[in-house]
This record gives sequence, structure tokens and C-alpha cells, in this order.
Amino acid sequence: MVGPVLSLPVQLTDEALLQLTEIPGKKNYQEVTRALRALENMNEAFGAYDPGYDAARPPFSCRVCYAGDYGIYYVANEAAVTVFSIVDNRLDPEKRFSEIDDIDQLESLLFDELSD
Repeated sequence: MVGPVLSLPVQLTDEALLQLTEIPGKKNYQEVTRALRALENMNEAFGAYDPGYDAARPPFSCRVCYAGDYGIYYVANEAAVTVFSIVDNRLDPEKRFSEIDDIDQLESLLFDELSD
């Protein structure tokens, strides 16, 4: 039996918002924005990010939702879904999070916001 569906606000970090605006092509952009809307009600439906191959990993647990050629990487709690990266999966997986300038600052931002 499935529990009640909780609608959560989806917020994007500045980096994720920039990545969203830089998605080339209408099809991928539409698929990503559709998936972002779905995260409001289905954030637990997507799996934990745990690739079975060598790939970059953030220093915290996260989930991933795939949309077109893109992965939407996020963390969620009972208050919000925070998207911290939107990455073209065709790129080198070992450099997946290389655009994140300051991982410590990101981690602080994500978990400070989520604990408020």
C-alpha cells in the first residue's frame, strides 16, 4: 500500500538554474522542465544516485531523476526538494559535478535550507 502523496516545493540552486537555462534544444529543455514539475509530487519515486561504474559522486546522498539526456540531481526532506545539479549524461561521468565551484558551500546551503 502506498502512503499519501505529499506535494513539496521544488527549488533550484543558482548553479542548477544556470544549468537549466543552458540546456540546448527544445526537446531536452521540455523534458527537464516536465520532470522538475513531477518532482513536486513524485520525488520519492526516483532512485538514489548510486552508479554502478566510475563516476563523480557528491559527498552526500542524493537522488536522480532522468529526463531526456539529462540527470536531475536533488535532495529532499519533508519540507522541500532542492535540485543542485542538472547534467547532460552524455558527458564524462567522472566529471559529472565538475561545474560545482564550492562543494562545501553547496553542502552547507542544501542542508542548512533543508533543516530550517
